[in-house]
Amino acid sequence: MTRSQLYPLQTDPETGEPFFRLPAPLENIIITPARPTDVTDLITVLDNPAVYKWLDGAPHPFLEEHAMDRSGKMTNQSEQVLKEMRKAEEAFPNEPRQFASGSPVNVIREVQADGSQVYVGDIKVYVLAP
Repeated sequence: MTRSQLYPLQTDPETGEPFFRLPAPLENIIITPARPTDVTDLITVLDNPAVYKWLDGAPHPFLEEHAMDRSGKMTNQSEQVLKEMRKAEEAFPNEPRQFASGSPVNVIREVQADGSQVYVGDIKVYVLAP
């Protein structure tokens, strides 16, 4: 039995958004694409001295324009990789999973007991082709 080219991503049944859920005991942590609503959280995190002192190249102060630019770039990258994976799904329906140029999910969120999601941070995933 072959798996979807999107595996191990799941799809949120309400939004259609792909996500990756961490295994137990961290199943309340998911990784999703960036969202426009992340801008305020990006500013809060990346303008924090405990964070920015460890970053190379992030502007300080980290302003709304920086957050919007970063969020837009992350969103575009996610959309491009997801398109690539969906094309592979159509082109190779019964084949092993194909390599993608990156990950369509990159924002870490904690799912609360009420179902709401709290922005934790973001990651960059590098994919090395064989």
